[in-house]
Amino acid sequence: MTKNQKLWTKEEDLFLKEQYGQMTLQKIGECLNRSKESVNKRVSRLQLRNKQNGIRKRWTPDQDTFLKVNINRMNNREIGKQLGKSPSSVANRIRLLKLVRKTSLRRWTKKEDEYLVRWYGIKPLDQLSRRLQRSIQALESRLYRLGIPWSKSSYRIARIFLYFFR
Repeated sequence: MTKNQKLWTKEEDLFLKEQYGQMTLQKIGECLNRSKESVNKRVSRLQLRNKQNGIRKRWTPDQDTFLKVNINRMNNREIGKQLGKSPSSVANRIRLLKLVRKTSLRRWTKKEDEYLVRWYGIKPLDQLSRRLQRSIQALESRLYRLGIPWSKSSYRIARIFLYFFR
């Protein structure tokens, strides 16, 4: 063990045992203030993996049916939320089942990016969402990808700042 590593406590082990299979390794790590890799190593050391609860939860026939029915109604994040899967797991399953969306997800245009950046913090997110015809989650994700820090508190601060200093 290197000097930067911290020992696992009994409470952390208990939390890991209770949440393994219920939460992602990333989420468990965030709760315990540990990296995903650290959590993964601890899962191995505690021998929590077996064929029934392997790190990758198997897709059920019902989940496959839900995916097929909703592929053109919902995005990967929404499907994943309903099924308890990550968006990337949904994307992989779509590829594996050779499913195709009737319409591809709309790419962001430069004009939309400019509009979002120009009005972010000035107009409410729900108004921007309606104008751009995108979900609030899509706006938050795009702001993050554009390198613009987003949080409810930073949004409120920006609104307060603009109120006083216009």
